[in-house]
Amino acid sequence: MSSLAERIYRITKRHPTLNSKGKLAEHLGYSRSMVYNYEAGNPFPPREFLDKIAKLEISLGIDDSTNDEGASLREDEAPYHVQRRAQRMIRVTSWAHAGEATNYEELPNSWQDQIPTECRDPKAFAVRLEGPSMEPKFSEGDLLILQPSEEAYSGCLAVCRFKSDGVVFRRVEFLPDAIRLIALNPAYPTDTYPREEFAWIYPVWGRWTQIWK
Repeated sequence: MSSLAERIYRITKRHPTLNSKGKLAEHLGYSRSMVYNYEAGNPFPPREFLDKIAKLEISLGIDDSTNDEGASLREDEAPYHVQRRAQRMIRVTSWAHAGEATNYEELPNSWQDQIPTECRDPKAFAVRLEGPSMEPKFSEGDLLILQPSEEAYSGCLAVCRFKSDGVVFRRVEFLPDAIRLIALNPAYPTDTYPREEFAWIYPVWGRWTQIWK
């Protein structure tokens, strides 16, 4: 049985109009963030959602055991976000270095620390969190694993780098002409900025937390 992420990928690859996860989510009557959560199994998708996926597969003639060419979908044929999860090492950079880079390519290549992760984004890296704005769920010193290849969506947690200067970790909401940044710590305000003020916004895949301090 293929993973739900792999099944969704096949549908968006073959359907003439539902060729993105956002369009598929809208067609199914769910938000894109909820589809992402179902893919991750948090929460486990309801039967109604799985039935809709199965009906789309039937309408498109998709065999759960095959890809578009009728052969088993090989590990190296699938996009990184549906490949079999195996740990690999990614580099860790400081909060200051993340704030200095206007894009992924400008991040320092002389990083010393590395951590293992199951995140399959080929550009994934970790940044060491500074500041208390996301406490109590996230603490200073946590390592946030970022996905530069993924597009951030409303409701996700992301690290945002301003063009002017500085980097912040917030929950993001996308408005028509602006982006709202929401801190989890109630002591910090919710701020809204024009989209053009951001150099990049990388969604957070997960974190490493230091237990012994």
